Amino acid sequence: MRSTMTLIPSSLVFAAMLLAGIPTGNAQERILGGVPQVLPIKPVKIADGDNELQRLLKERYNATVAELKDLYALYGGGRAPVADVCRAIEKFAQAGSELAETPVARVSELELARDAARAVESITTSKHEEGNEPRHVVEHSKICRLGIEIDLVRAREAAKAAREPK
Repeated sequence: MRSTMTLIPSSLVFAAMLLAGIPTGNAQERILGGVPQVLPIKPVKIADGDNELQRLLKERYNATVAELKDLYALYGGGRAPVADVCRAIEKFAQAGSELAETPVARVSELELARDAARAVESITTSKHEEGNEPRHVVEHSKICRLGIEIDLVRAREAAKAAREPK
């Protein structure tokens, strides 16, 4: 029996590898310098028993999650300004802080925002080093991260004070 070799377009092979979960050279989970292309933040479930305030807080939080994830992906691809991403991180941090029911939960939410800000700063730094972003964009992302980190330090101090006996 004679075997015949069939050529498959590389785009089909790449798509099949992605669907099968086989790592590729430019996998969907990575972007510049190993920074995740998709942020690991998730919306919260709105329960039937939630009161009006809880429902509104959760709806706003979920909207900030969607906005941040979309803008983050767009910025990584060069299709959104860093100022929009930083504003989305700040809104996400505020919504998470207000949704948090305990000081410890507030710390957790701010850590998610800090991680997003660090990722954006890493992307802007890489883009700057490659000559694709001006220096002020790096500084803008740094200011965003530092603002979140300041809020996080304050939240950790509040959480610690809440745990200490009076």
